[in-house]
Amino acid sequence: MPRTFTFAFTVLAFIPPGCTGYEMDDDEPCRDVGYGISARVFSCTDDHDAANAAYELFQSTYRCNVEALENIKADQGVSATFECSRRIQELTCEQIVAAGHVDVADLELWVNAHPACQAVLIR
Repeated sequence: MPRTFTFAFTVLAFIPPGCTGYEMDDDEPCRDVGYGISARVFSCTDDHDAANAAYELFQSTYRCNVEALENIKADQGVSATFECSRRIQELTCEQIVAAGHVDVADLELWVNAHPACQAVLIR
């Protein structure tokens, strides 16, 4: 038996039966929006404090519409529940820096990034 085949067989033999993959929390797509906001702020400003403040502001201002997420998942699939996060990643640094990150009004840039954001986030 060739060495690579033996290794692959050995590794596969130790994978527990019934492992189906990653279990996603109901509100994970919404948390991903907060992480995306923070990541974009940091990538555009190189300011850790501003990135953390944007995340904290998002977390304290919005909550997840889990029912809407379930409907989106049922109609369009799991990947569609992350559409808001994907659209946030498309915002340009010029848009992000121009919006600033001082008060709740600044979050409108993110929530208006795509209709999917408005569907899954509740103020």
